[in-house]
Amino acid sequence: MMFGDSTACGYGCTSGEEVPGVLIARKLAEQTGKRVRLSTKAIVGATSKGVSGQVDAMFVAGPPPDAAVIIIGANDVTSLNRIGESAERLASSVRRLRARGAAVVVGTCPDFGVITAIPQPLRSLAHTRATRLARAQTVAVKAAGGVPVPLAHLLAPQFRAAPEGMFSADRYHPSATAYALAADQLLLALRDALRGKIARPRVEQPSRPAAPARGCEPTRGSIVSRLWRRPLPAVPAAVAAPAGADLGRGCPARQLGGARFAGRIVAKLTPIARLLLAPLRGPHRRQARFGFAHPNGGSPSCRKPSSSQPPALPSAAP
Repeated sequence: MMFGDSTACGYGCTSGEEVPGVLIARKLAEQTGKRVRLSTKAIVGATSKGVSGQVDAMFVAGPPPDAAVIIIGANDVTSLNRIGESAERLASSVRRLRARGAAVVVGTCPDFGVITAIPQPLRSLAHTRATRLARAQTVAVKAAGGVPVPLAHLLAPQFRAAPEGMFSADRYHPSATAYALAADQLLLALRDALRGKIARPRVEQPSRPAAPARGCEPTRGSIVSRLWRRPLPAVPAAVAAPAGADLGRGCPARQLGGARFAGRIVAKLTPIARLLLAPLRGPHRRQARFGFAHPNGGSPSCRKPSSSQPPALPSAAP
């Protein structure tokens, strides 16, 4: 089960074969010989708060998955969400999935410092904020029982070495090459998390099989029947997806132009610069902005009456 934002949806891919969820599911099926069913709840533009809603939708739609992969964090940075709150929301979703027996792997916040479409100094500010969020996510996910995967640390060298091949047409989202590298890192962590589930147990066969007692025959769907069920043949089950298929809610077929999308990101990150540069403004700038600067000190409504003005006399009684 895939949860997260546009990266989990595969935004920027040219076909369904390049989506990270498809890559992970197909390779997992080939390496383990198990049948793998892929479902994607990820939504473009989702934040850590939105992941909680995706988990709710998953519980309503059907039984919990055996494994869950979450990629989240970029929109928490651009939306100026608090780092501690974003990490705690993510940890809450991980705990809910772990409580239902799912192995959870989380790809933490990507590195904004490699996105040249974001101009300076916003790029450096976004990089600092994304790094802090990734660290907080790592601590929170481990405490919740999940497995964090530091995608920023693992993939940043490739993005800096060959940016033209690692970004899609919008110069912001990853390309098919970058998605394949991210899927490989997530798959390694997922296999380790699923090692106890996908390993085939060795069952000692008795010399003389005993027939079950009368009235205790295994019925369809019972625990005994599931234990006695023969394992499926090790046939690699490919996870096919038609080209251009919509594998996640909110994944549009058309991709935004590079300049248009970069403009949206800059518009989101501009408040970060204003927020960090606010303490550098002088006191006279802040006073003039909030309207309490006055030559005599204080606001006009709070001025003391001048000593030259005579005090008001009480009116005479009739």
